[in-house]
Amino acid sequence: MAAYIKQELAKAIASLTPDDLSTVQTLTAVQIGRLGWEAEKTQNMLFQRYGKRSQSELSVSELCLFLWYLEGQQSSSLQGVR
Repeated sequence: MAAYIKQELAKAIASLTPDDLSTVQTLTAVQIGRLGWEAEKTQNMLFQRYGKRSQSELSVSELCLFLWYLEGQQSSSLQGVR
């Protein structure tokens, strides 16, 4: 099942248009803002995960995966709340 999901995700990423990519970039910025991350934290996370310092250096698939990662993170205001 995991292989099927990866295959479908790869197909979806390959079919992104420039407008879709702009949307992914916008959604990534929204998620970074939601998390309250400063530029330095974002740069450190990009370097830790992808070995790159800015979103502009990410491939399309890396950018999509980064957005997916960000969407799964709790905002700092929710951490510690149960």
